[in-house]
Amino acid sequence: MSTDTTENLLKQYTQLRPEPSTLYVVPLIRHSQPDTDYLYNLYRPFLDPQNDKTSTLRVQSLSVFSHGKFVWDQLLGRPVVLHYHWLECQDLKGAAGMIWKLSCLFIYKLLGGKLVWTIHNKHPHRGKWLALNYRIRRWMARKADKLHVHCESVVSMLGDFFKVPEQKFFVRSHPSFKTHKMDRDQALMALDHTYALTFRPEERLFLVFGNIARYKRIEEIISIFNDVPELNHLLIAGRVKKGNRRYYRSLQQMAKDRENIHLLDQYIPEKNIPYFFNSVDYLVYNHRNVIASGVVELAKNYQCNIIAPREGCIKEEEDAGHLQLFDSSEELEKIIRSTSLNNEQ
Repeated sequence: MSTDTTENLLKQYTQLRPEPSTLYVVPLIRHSQPDTDYLYNLYRPFLDPQNDKTSTLRVQSLSVFSHGKFVWDQLLGRPVVLHYHWLECQDLKGAAGMIWKLSCLFIYKLLGGKLVWTIHNKHPHRGKWLALNYRIRRWMARKADKLHVHCESVVSMLGDFFKVPEQKFFVRSHPSFKTHKMDRDQALMALDHTYALTFRPEERLFLVFGNIARYKRIEEIISIFNDVPELNHLLIAGRVKKGNRRYYRSLQQMAKDRENIHLLDQYIPEKNIPYFFNSVDYLVYNHRNVIASGVVELAKNYQCNIIAPREGCIKEEEDAGHLQLFDSSEELEKIIRSTSLNNEQ
């Protein structure tokens, strides 16, 4: 099994297809968000025209509608590799698209195509149609020539779960994100000016960041903050994920009488992300079924204090001074209370 190095991806691709000309990536890389897009930062060395080692490999990302491209290139015998990320269906629209995706993948493999799949999670986050998703993802794990994960500790678990040999796996760590450091007072002023969120420097700010969804168990965090001194503020910032509007309304109901709980249902543009991560005292992450987290990685890059579950790749960094891990709701509450300010302070 390969260990994680910055050139590890290129090594894996060339083992499958010597001197590949095109790397197809699914889904689309968000080139407009180079600082925080996971895919952009994973493939950054390949996207840099100044990088001589990877300049011969052309990276092209594909939407659902463009899946026929890798099938066509394979049919013509071109030296291509396909690297697929995420694979799940959670509603009827997704199921219709899945038929097309799997058809293209099946034909591509039938023609001898080389496939890498990154396993980002054991189950789809929303937890719907688990039996169907398991069959699809197990098929994908078997068809893939290589399986990419972000840490060594999840290999055995995923190998057993998908019933594939551990030799298929290779490790390449989660990509880092570009940060923009600024003074905390300046960041707090920017939050106030941009979002009308007013926090005093002497107050303690806890942040839940990213899409707002039920699987992140935000209600547990709000419940804790219903009973901590109001010097401690909880800011929940991000767009409500599709299908979670009712859940968001329940969070609003929970927080309505608390002046220290703030809900911001907005897409956060990349240029404004530094306002949040330079202001925060603690990032709180409460999604329990996780292998790796982009939000936790972003907070780590900003050198934030992090409160997160002892799961997946996160637990490999347990000894890091900025990280406090928990195994239960009771431990989460204990950590938040121990890190909160008292009114006497």
